[in-house]
Amino acid sequence: MNKSDKERLIHICRHCKDIEEFIQRFGNDFYVFTNDRAYVNAVCMSVLQIGEWPFRRISV
Repeated sequence: MNKSDKERLIHICRHCKDIEEFIQRFGNDFYVFTNDRAYVNAVCMSVLQIGEWPFRRISV
């Protein structure tokens, strides 16, 4: 694995950790999630960022 691939994976892991922290902060409750725009937006932004990484070239 080259350096840029490793950096990409570190960024993806960081966004996953952010989502874990949002769940701890707001609670692991689907009703709360669906009714709190700040919670939804925080999680969705991280998911969006994770989703963009596969479109960047990762060497094999």
